[in-house]
Order: sequence, then structure tokens, then C-alpha cells
Amino acid sequence: MQRQHHFLEKEFQLSTLQKQKDAKLRAISQICVQARNRFSKQRIWMDFNTGLEELKRKAELSECDDDDGDEDMEDRDFPRSDPGDLGEADSPSEKLHVFTVSSTEYLKLNGQMRRDGPAQVFHDPRDTEIPALKSFAIETGLKTSIKATEKVIRDVARVISEIVHYLTNQRAEDISHHAQAQEIVQRALQGVPRLLQEAADDVLPDIQYFFGVLIQTRLSRGSIRAKELCEDVVKSWGLPDFGFPHATYHAACLRQGVYTSPKYRCVDFNSHLAEPVQNAIAVIWSEVFNSKLEESLQRFTKAVLDKLKFFFRELKRNVGQQSSLTEALEALYLQQMEAVQAQLHNFLLDQEDSISRRQRTISRMLTPAIQAGMEPAYTACSQMSGPGYFQRMKAFMESYVHQHKNSIFDAATKMLQEQLHQLQQQIRQSFQSLLLELKNSLRMQFEPLLKPVQKNAEMIPGEARGPWLPLLLPALSCGRAKLQAPRC
Repeated sequence: MQRQHHFLEKEFQLSTLQKQKDAKLRAISQICVQARNRFSKQRIWMDFNTGLEELKRKAELSECDDDDGDEDMEDRDFPRSDPGDLGEADSPSEKLHVFTVSSTEYLKLNGQMRRDGPAQVFHDPRDTEIPALKSFAIETGLKTSIKATEKVIRDVARVISEIVHYLTNQRAEDISHHAQAQEIVQRALQGVPRLLQEAADDVLPDIQYFFGVLIQTRLSRGSIRAKELCEDVVKSWGLPDFGFPHATYHAACLRQGVYTSPKYRCVDFNSHLAEPVQNAIAVIWSEVFNSKLEESLQRFTKAVLDKLKFFFRELKRNVGQQSSLTEALEALYLQQMEAVQAQLHNFLLDQEDSISRRQRTISRMLTPAIQAGMEPAYTACSQMSGPGYFQRMKAFMESYVHQHKNSIFDAATKMLQEQLHQLQQQIRQSFQSLLLELKNSLRMQFEPLLKPVQKNAEMIPGEARGPWLPLLLPALSCGRAKLQAPRC
């Protein structure tokens, strides 16, 4: 009996030690995983920063080479990323969200995959970072959906405000018979298109300069540089020590210059040829589409508001001290400023989204354009076989690039220029469409001042006329426009 008790006691102690051992091993595993995840994030952030700096460095080198090509690259000082600065608030890595997730552990901790046993590393599902990734995805989706909702609400509020103001304009009966006032208003409205066009004319030359000079100049430099380097690039693909073996070379040709190799990973001949052009335009492309265009659009919207303020100020000065008309103009001025601000806000959001999507599409067209120019060479090389075919492939590829490099890069750059020109025309057309809509809206709101309007008291009950405008106007100027129905 005593022996059995001693045996059970030892067995209990052994079980306790085993549990302690498992817990410590699990804690060690979790520490190791967290350290690995932290290291992976830091490496990704550092590689991200280094990649951005490398693009800037190559672009700056390209500019320097155009100015003084004999200067030694080693004599130039370029900033380098410091791994210790990854946590700085102004680091580009702050904009890059990285999640190191463990899907198997997450499923086990949530009662799934029971056949595979319990979770081996984590105790809390939050440690797998899947909840954080899920929250980030939901937050990103909500931001897009909130933006779209706000745009709709601003548009609806603007339209309702214009309708309510039009129908509740009690001053029309008092002043519509004033022929002199009608003539002044009509003459002022005739000058609105010219006035608004001035706002566009002040900004459109800058946009034309961004596309036609800044990007065009770098694109031309990049094309020239690519023509200079392309033959050396093609030769480097077949170098004995630094190039690709014949099997990889041939496989890339079979796949139009793009092949994923087990040893060399992604092999992309087309990207190699396009790299000088991409490096030349990378910095100015980012500046134009991330800051310069946005600044121009904001200047345009501000100019439109200033022109409308000038229009109403001059109109009120021309009509003189006619109290009823002055009062009507003041009410119309307040309504139009709120409505136009909401419309311009939506215009900026639409342009930002449209231009961003379009420029991404255009920036990805360069490499496929070069691939199309190289297609005859890839086809010919992929059909070669027999003794010495590797040497024949390399010789044919080098000869083809030597003969066709001008047409290949000229066609690629011309295609980019045409796409950028189309984008420029799209922006110009959006300006004209907005100005036409503003002109028509303004003229519609002035109709009660230009011709007699038959009032219908039943259309908007008297008790409902008061609350709507105070509710609508603040909603239009609010960044998160929210309409609230009047309480009965």
C-alpha cells in the first residue's frame, strides 16, 4: 500500500514536471516566433525603404550623368536607410502595414482543426495577428465605403438645397417685374462662363507642363539611356559567370522573356531592358502624381470659389441698394457657396481616384510594350535547338537588339506619351464638365429673378420651409456630411 502511494506520488510529480516542461517549451517557441516575426517585419520595412532610396539614387544618377557624365559615382553622397530608424514617424515604412500571421494556430485556438491537436505556440488568437489583419482589412474597406457614402450625401444635400431654395424663393414675386434688375442679372450671368473659364485657364498650363515637359523630358532621357545600355544588358544574360545557363535562357525565351526559375527565381528580360527608363522617370512621376497634380487641382477649386465670390460681389454692387433684390442675392449667395463647396469636394475626390487608377495603369505599360517589341526575338530563340544552339540564341538576341533597339524603345515611349496625353485630355474634359454644371446650376437658381414664377403653397408647406435650409446648409460644409430629417 505504501509502495503504491509512493508510485502515485512520483507519477504525479512526473506529470507536473512534464507540464512545466511543455509550458516552458511552448513559451520558448512563442519567444522564438515573435523574434522571427519582429525580424521579418524589420527586414521588410528596411527593404522597402532601401528600394525607395535605390529608385531615387538611380534617378539622381541619371540626372547627374546627363549633366557631368565623367563624375565618379563613389564621390557622390546619397542617404542610406538606418535599421534603427524604422520606428520614426516620418519613415515611409510607417505607411506599409506588415502582418506576420499564423493561420494554423489561429484555427486551432478557435476550435477548428481538432484532428491536428491543440495549438503548439500561441495561447491567445491575437498573437497570431490574424485579428489585426482582419481589423485592418475592415477599416480599409470602411474608409472607401465612408468616402463613397459622404459623396452621395453631399450630392443629395446639394440638390435638395437647390430645389428647396428655388421653391421657397418668396422674393420672386416682388422683383420679377423690375426690368432693370432683370437686365443686370442677365448680363452678369452671360459673363459667368468666361469668369469660370479663367479659373481653368490658370491651372491647365501647369498640368500641360507636368506631362509635356517634366515627364516627357525624363522619358526621353530614359529612352536614350536604355538604347545605350540595352546591348550590354542582353550580353549579360549569357555571360559564363554572371549570366543564366542555357536551360534558363531558353525557358525565358519560350515564355516571352519571363520565367520563374527554382535557382534564379524571377527572370524577366523585359524588366531588365525597361529599367533605365523606369529609373529615369521614377522620381518625377512620383512628384507629379503625388503632389504637383493635387496642388493644381486644389488651386483650381479655390479659384472657382473666388470667381463665384467675385461674381456675387459685383452683381450686388451693380444692382445698388434695392433692398428686396439685395436680400435675395444674399440668400442665393449663401446657398450657392455651400453647394459649390460640396460639389468641389466631390470633384477632388473623383479626380484623385480617377487619376490614381489611370497613372497606375499607364506606369505598368512600359514593360509589356518592350516585351511586344522583343517578341520576334523570343520566338526565334525558343525554336532553336541542336548543338551550339545556346551560342546561336545569344548571337541572334544581341543582333536583334542592335538592329531594333531604336524602334523598340521609341514605340514604348511613344505609347506612354499617348497615354499621358489622353490622361491630360481627360483632366481637361473633367474641368469643362464641372464648369458647365456650375454654370447651369447657377442659371437655374437665378430663374425666379429673371421671370415670374407661379407659387404653389401646397408644394412645400409653410411649416416645413423653415427647418430644411438650416439643416441642409451645415451638412454641405461638413467634411462628413450627414443629413438629419426635421423632427415633427
